[in-house]
Amino acid sequence: MSKLKCIAIDVDLVLVDVIPKWHTYLQSLCLSYDAVRYKKDLQRERVDYNITHYYELPVGVDGMDFWRQDDLYDDATPIKHAVAGVEEIYTRGHDIVFVSMCYHEHTKSKINFLRRSFPFIHNDDFHFISTKSKGMVRCDVLVDDRAMFLNKMSDKTLCIKFHTPYLQCEEPRQHYITHNNWKDLLRSLV
Repeated sequence: MSKLKCIAIDVDLVLVDVIPKWHTYLQSLCLSYDAVRYKKDLQRERVDYNITHYYELPVGVDGMDFWRQDDLYDDATPIKHAVAGVEEIYTRGHDIVFVSMCYHEHTKSKINFLRRSFPFIHNDDFHFISTKSKGMVRCDVLVDDRAMFLNKMSDKTLCIKFHTPYLQCEEPRQHYITHNNWKDLLRSLV
């Protein structure tokens, strides 16, 4: 990894998983929940990223309002081994930039989660970009769970897909490495 300098890391489903919290939120509002279809999709690793499709919600209720909560990440905890992985990358002297799609309302909560979870990153070294256009981010490595973002990177960028059970809306158009956890992911970087 000595030639790599800037490592961009997605937040949701790579560093933190708030999907269980989203399920709880939707279950508190729903008229019905198709648990059988969800479990079947989970076993086949074909879960819809928009889990509201597994719920029947009352007319006028928007399940995406979950993402509009200004305290969404206030009680979130990092995915297993993510803190140690990011710390290892950082202590080796590489720049880290957190890159994530955000709803305006939860951006501050997400940034606070990152600062709280990775306190070893010095203030001058803390970088966060809120964007859906991740292909515009100049980096040597992108770690993301979605092929649609990895596909947008230049062929000079090492793309690492963090495996999740969710459906991809695009087929891979370039080579990338896939890892299921932070321990394995770290081994490919160091």
